[in-house]
Amino acid sequence: MKIIMGHMGLPDLWKEAIVSAQNNENIFLETSGAPSCAIKAAVKEVGSERVIFGSDLPFGGKENIIFQIEKIRLLNFKKSDEENIFSKNIKNIIQYDD
Repeated sequence: MKIIMGHMGLPDLWKEAIVSAQNNENIFLETSGAPSCAIKAAVKEVGSERVIFGSDLPFGGKENIIFQIEKIRLLNFKKSDEENIFSKNIKNIIQYDD
């Protein structure tokens, strides 16, 4: 069973969320609400293959979606890491083919 940890533990528990993902290969970390440093650490510690973009919609509306996207883009990950985070990982989890 694959588990998506929403908000990556939020600002207070993101380090514990990363440790949980390190210890359990079925845990994926979702980015909404997580600080930039947490997302950067998650990619470094568990790999971009286990990090999933989240917008927290409907909360925050369009402005928050833009903020959540830019928060990740400003980290200057490799293109392949961004593709994993923004689309590839969730497609794999839900077994979606284009």
